[in-house]
Order: sequence, then structure tokens, then C-alpha cells
Amino acid sequence: MHSEANSATAPAIVASGSLHLKGHIPGLDVLRGLAILIVVLFHGIYTRDSLPAFHGLGFGLFYVASLGSSGVTLFYVLSGFLITGIIVDGSANPNFYRQFYLRRAARILPAYLLLITVLKLTHTVSWNFVLAGLLFIGNMARLVGARDYEYGPMWSLAVEEQFYLLWPWCVRRCSAPTLVRAIPIFCGVLFCLLALVAVYAPKIDIEYKLWGNAPWLMAGAWVAIALRTNTLHADNIRSLIVGLLIAAAITFPIVPYIDLFRHQTVALPFYRLPFALLYMAMLLIAIRNRRSPVTSTWRRCLAFLGYISYGLYLIHQFVQDNFDRLAIHTWLGRQQHNMPGLLISCAIFSTASIAIAYLMRVHFESLFLDRRAPARAVNELGPPAA
Repeated sequence: MHSEANSATAPAIVASGSLHLKGHIPGLDVLRGLAILIVVLFHGIYTRDSLPAFHGLGFGLFYVASLGSSGVTLFYVLSGFLITGIIVDGSANPNFYRQFYLRRAARILPAYLLLITVLKLTHTVSWNFVLAGLLFIGNMARLVGARDYEYGPMWSLAVEEQFYLLWPWCVRRCSAPTLVRAIPIFCGVLFCLLALVAVYAPKIDIEYKLWGNAPWLMAGAWVAIALRTNTLHADNIRSLIVGLLIAAAITFPIVPYIDLFRHQTVALPFYRLPFALLYMAMLLIAIRNRRSPVTSTWRRCLAFLGYISYGLYLIHQFVQDNFDRLAIHTWLGRQQHNMPGLLISCAIFSTASIAIAYLMRVHFESLFLDRRAPARAVNELGPPAA
């Protein structure tokens, strides 16, 4: 998400095999870029209504694109890791809450308020949804009389802001060793509750609410705290990476199973679990290789996308919706169910979105970021989207 730091500046840990996380971790830039890339491709290619129209290779490509919704999960894992690190490292500061929320506001609000203004001026959303956005309840817009998801990216931003409100209070009232033990238990209990809801109250929305996404945020949070308590260290990180990758492979059949039986399965809350396990492993790989610079072309490209990810997440849906309206009666229109045209239109709207997001980052967001209190060698991290 719009998590703040790309460095996990931990207190000094002197235990043998400890992982010192001070300074920049280049791999996190790459992961952030990967997250926004797969989200943009997901929105650019996949539409649920069009899935039956494709066959063979086209169907395979379309289905793979549908898995891009998991990019939000990667953002949540990163956000849980980075924000929890900031909370733990700054918990002794008597002005912690003031500094924490001022920094969050400076990172989030300028571009966010600009987006809301544009959405209203272009009549994309209602006044009620503007209110929902300002209250950060875009995932519960009906509470203020708006239609749900008038602008898609707002739901995940709302989840993250709600997490920012609750999680600092929890972390600062529990010891780190307690949290290391409590988080897995909490996630296990929550999965059981979510499964019961999926079976006995299927009309209750769990996919777009904080409680339905808390396990992915907690996955990253656990990594941040485990590193700071030396529960996770240089001697066992490789084993955990291998274990997570194996677990991701074992649980992946849940994904196609749910895609086939989405409305009548107890497994629904576990749809993103294989992705979360994979992304936890990728996060640990980035930490383990924290001193490796970003040198290859593809990693540099992903790091660039990571640099503009917040603005790109905010505006890509707006750009796509307007492009779709222009192309609706042409060969590039989605309604034509034409895979070459769909790929070309995705390339056009993605390129336009990237260009706008870059201009926003350089000429707008940076004005507010430069005025914030100096950070401890951190890089900004943007939010998710879906």
C-alpha cells in the first residue's frame, strides 16, 4: 500500500545470525513494482463477464490475468511488514502518534484528495461516495448512502487506512515476543470465523473488508516483529523461505477450485492464501538479499513502477474507464472479446497511466514529501489496488 518505509530500521540486535535491516532494501522496490504491475494488468485484461468468450490460449491468458487481483495481497504483506517496523522502532517516542499520523497524512492525502476532486469534477462518483472516500470507508460506502465501489481502488485504500488506525494501538500495548506468538493464533482463529461466515452467511462481504484482509497484513507484520526479536534470523530464514514456497504450491489448487465453486465453498476465505505464502517468501528473499543492488533491466523497470506505484494505483482505473468509453465501438473495445485488441488496449491505457503517475510523483507528490520531517533513510511505498 502506501506503506512508508523501504527500509526496516530495526534496533540493534546483537544475537548471532541476526539480520540487521538498517538502510535501504532494494528488493522491496522491486516487489512494490511487481504488485502494481500485476494489478494494472489484471484491470487491463480481465473482466469476469468476458471469461466464457475465450478458448484455448486466449482463455489461459485471460485466466492468468485474473490472478492479478492478488497484487493487492502483495501490497498488504509489504504494508504490514513496513508499517509494523515503523511502529515497533518508534514506540518509545512520546510523540509517536503525532509523528506517525502526520507522516501518513503527508504521504497519502495530497494525491488522494486530488483524485477525489478529479473523480467528482468528471462526475465519476457521487457526493455520497466522496464522503465515503473522505472518511476512508470506501469499502463500506453504503453506510453513507453511496453505491459500493463507485471507484474500485477506494476499497483497498480504505482497508489500509483502517489498519493504520487500529494496528499502532495494538502493537504499542503488547510486547514483541507476545505478538510473535499471538499473530499466528489470531490468523488461525480469524480464518475459522471467515470460513463460518462463508458457509452460513454468504451474503456478508468478507473480501473487501479489513477483517477479510487482516491475515495478509498480519503476515507482513509477523515478519517485521520476528526479525526484531531474532525469532527469524540468518540461520533459519532460508528454511522458512523453502517451507513457504512448498506450502504455496500445496495450497494453490484452492485457487482454481474456488474459481469453479466460488459461491458454495468453505474454502472461499483461503483464496489468497497461496499468494500470501508466496509473497511472504519473496519478502524474505528480498530481506535475505538486502545488500544486492538492483542491476538487471527488468528489476530496474519494476523498481521504477514501485517508485510511482501510489499514483499509478490511484489513477489507473480512471484512465482505463475513460479509454474504454472512447474505444467501446472500435476493434479495441472490450465488448469485442478480441484478445489482440484487448492486449493492445491494455498497453495503451497502461502506458498513459504510467506517464500520468510519473508526472504526479515528480511534480505533485514530491512537493509534500520534501516538506515532511526527515526520515531515517527510507523510501516511500505506495498502496494497492484491485
